Amino acid sequence: MYRVPKKTNLSDFELEEELNDAVGFSRVIHAIANSGKLVIGHNMLLDVMHTVHQFYCPLPADIINNTSLAELEKRLKETPFNPPKVESAEGFPSYDTASEQLHEAGYDAYITGLCFISMANYLGSFLSPPKIHVSARSKLIEPFFNKLFLMRVMDIPYLNLEGPDLQPKRDHVLHVTFPKEWKTSDLYQLFSAFGNIQISWIDDTSAFVSLSQPEQVKI
Repeated sequence: MYRVPKKTNLSDFELEEELNDAVGFSRVIHAIANSGKLVIGHNMLLDVMHTVHQFYCPLPADIINNTSLAELEKRLKETPFNPPKVESAEGFPSYDTASEQLHEAGYDAYITGLCFISMANYLGSFLSPPKIHVSARSKLIEPFFNKLFLMRVMDIPYLNLEGPDLQPKRDHVLHVTFPKEWKTSDLYQLFSAFGNIQISWIDDTSAFVSLSQPEQVKI
């Protein structure tokens, strides 16, 4: 919260200028929110956290925070996807996908937008008759609104910003303790008879092991 300066000899204009300086970039955040435009991100949980922390309020001290954008962009150039045709504006050669300026903020944002268009248009192929171009306000996209992707959380793939999060069953998850010397390979060998497993380390001597088939838990 902004506090009015203790100085009493400031003019109204000076007070307004100081207030504007204090509000700063948060005005941009409010403008984006009020515009009603979609905000598209790639693994953007950390971006949202930084934005909240810097321009809204401090985050809790105990928050713990890839898929490759380049690999995603390449995949969306292949069948069955159909990437949009975009011509770079004159004088802006860096935004040509043939030159790839990956990890440059503006270019990454540009590529994220292209990926979104490709995926949205792909959803249109399931309609009858199919649609080549899908609007950002299409009902097809609404199920993905206000969802933040969560990495490495297999059964809760996203954080829901406008409703309850998914509540998956966890009866296929075992809590395992073992000697400190054990490695991931030892756990895989221990459960080798049960097919694919997912291991989530807790500390040096314990981990959660998820079985792919819940009926195997009793065994």
